[in-house]
Amino acid sequence: MGNTHANVTVVDTTVDDVVRALGSAEALVAGGDGAVVVFAAADEHDGFSAGITARMLSTALERPALEVAVFDDDLLQYQLFVDGELVDEAAVPEDVAAEMVDDRVGEEIPVSSPDRLIAALGRGSLVAMADVLATDDLVFVSELHERLAAALELPTWAAGWGFHYLDEDPDELRIPVIRTPA
Repeated sequence: MGNTHANVTVVDTTVDDVVRALGSAEALVAGGDGAVVVFAAADEHDGFSAGITARMLSTALERPALEVAVFDDDLLQYQLFVDGELVDEAAVPEDVAAEMVDDRVGEEIPVSSPDRLIAALGRGSLVAMADVLATDDLVFVSELHERLAAALELPTWAAGWGFHYLDEDPDELRIPVIRTPA
């Protein structure tokens, strides 16, 4: 079984502000590279890829919040929330997303809009995003998570990590991690 995880990156904020906004939510929080990454239990247990924490933090902090979820190292889905509203989302590779959606009536595959993503997030490179979306050379989708973070000028150290991986040993991340609720 491949890597399955989710995390949320919030830009232009502080670890302290994110911890306050999380309130009693169970999470691990780390900051660096101009952003704060939240590894929330709810995003992996109560609604995988549902944008629970990203929506809440984007509303509370009035900052863009990007959730990235990886399913079994086969599919990456991202959702970007601004002021609590979903403004961009995608699922890649598209052929894997199509297989998953075929089983569900009425669902459409969310298609990436790099222009919209970069504009709403306020950072990133269109040239680098083109490389991210070219998935022909991927072995594991976790690699795509790292490429996406780099293209959007977000912390690459968060790629591949989720709450259930770090819950037992947060030191694995190799940067300071705060557990909430404190």
